Amino acid sequence: MSKAVNHAAEGAALGFYYQSLYALKAILDNKHDDAALCLERLDDVEISANGENFLTQLKHSIKPNPASVTISSTLLWKTFKVWIDLLPKLNLDETKLQLITVAPIGKKSELFVLTQENSDRELLLLKLSEEAARVKEEHERSLTQKKCL
Repeated sequence: MSKAVNHAAEGAALGFYYQSLYALKAILDNKHDDAALCLERLDDVEISANGENFLTQLKHSIKPNPASVTISSTLLWKTFKVWIDLLPKLNLDETKLQLITVAPIGKKSELFVLTQENSDRELLLLKLSEEAARVKEEHERSLTQKKCL
């Protein structure tokens, strides 16, 4: 007998609902008369106002206690991938990138500096580089092992 497949969509539906509510609040909170809002264009939520663009990735969860965002979180690296793919379309001098999540970021996490606008991010950059190198090495080792089989 095969396992029952769960086709429930409440997580995705709540994610889109959360996205809409976040976008509405963000545009209403914006103090500029020229503010414009787009959903699912360059990013989940995009607000252009006063010559600046705010691109926001939203990560929602229906879990009561979602896992913390860490240096090695898939959620974080998928967000980086989205932004890297956008780089040719962006003027970084006029763009702010935001990751909004319901998951916690521990105060002792290297990522906590991202919650403070003018904080020193040197250690964070080092840790992200180390994680990227670790994953790349792991991937290359996996490919080498497959070739040997």
